Amino acid sequence: MLSADLRPDELEEWDDQLAEWAGDAADYGSDSGMRLAMRAAQEGWHDPQIVRALRGEPVLAPAPSAVEGGNADERDEEPPGTTAAPAVGPPPRLALIRLRILERQERLDEYLNLAAAYGLHRERALMLARLGRVEEAVAAGIETLASAADALALSTALRAGGQLDGALQVAEHGLGLGGLRGALGDWLAALAGRACARHWPGGPSPARGGGGLRQRAEHHSLSGRPPPPGAPR
Repeated sequence: MLSADLRPDELEEWDDQLAEWAGDAADYGSDSGMRLAMRAAQEGWHDPQIVRALRGEPVLAPAPSAVEGGNADERDEEPPGTTAAPAVGPPPRLALIRLRILERQERLDEYLNLAAAYGLHRERALMLARLGRVEEAVAAGIETLASAADALALSTALRAGGQLDGALQVAEHGLGLGGLRGALGDWLAALAGRACARHWPGGPSPARGGGGLRQRAEHHSLSGRPPPPGAPR
């Protein structure tokens, strides 16, 4: 529905067809994919809320919450909004599909705008890093990411782009976030150790690559690992 260049009237025809198929599929308890496609047909790229979000303009409805109950398709029933709770559950699938299409079409400013509207902070920060907008990526990571796993993903992307100081900043911040911090601790301990050994550009820094940061990372690395078999819990 979203990859094809369909007119609104063509999308309406598809919506009717999908509704008929969804009615048949519901008899077998497998209509969720149909409902997602129906939503795509109803909104297309012409829905006023979607258009405003792509432009980076404020939208009127509250953002879809990834923390509320219900399945992913039901969360996709809400249009994008200006604010969102930290995404501790699965993000809305239709929004992720839209982002993949925008990325493939190289509509990257619209990608960033839509990710912000849906509260998809990880995706937005990673795209900023990919575009070389390092200061914005680091700021977005520190201000919006909600888990150590997201911080690790962004830190890894920054490190791969040669942005070592930015990677350390985001990773250090990630140690204070929720979720499993073991993998982030492993990664940061290794990176901080190398940074300290090589006298990080500008000289060794206690805050960036110093021994204190390495010890803190190692603590989270050890505390994040599961106990060995037979160990008391």
